[in-house]
Amino acid sequence: YARVRPSKKPSRHLEIDYAEHAIAMKLERKREEAVVNNQRENYSFAFSRVLDMSTTQDTVFETVARPVVDSVLNGYNGTIFAYGQTGSGKTHTMFGPPGLMARAAEGSFGAGVCPHYGLCPRGVLDIIITF
Repeated sequence: YARVRPSKKPSRHLEIDYAEHAIAMKLERKREEAVVNNQRENYSFAFSRVLDMSTTQDTVFETVARPVVDSVLNGYNGTIFAYGQTGSGKTHTMFGPPGLMARAAEGSFGAGVCPHYGLCPRGVLDIIITF
């Protein structure tokens, strides 16, 4: 899966095809005289699904983590791995916005699921509620 982080200034080099679950990058070749440049200009990456900027934490959980949590409850091991550049939104996806977990530990949200919870707290709550 790929989750696209909201951006104030979207890149002109990135094209997202939500229907085909693909992300394409088009880079401009550096044109310097008297230099051979065989640099690739087009890259394409396919995913099981591309989640756009407006995707809620709940939808991310249901799409990505729900099958893993269900498998864990059936006795299988499960792993969700977040990978990406610094500042790309891994912690936000996995735990929620900054400070959310500390406020939750203080009891600020009660026993229910806060809409901003990331995958980890939702998964743990789902397992606890199931048992």
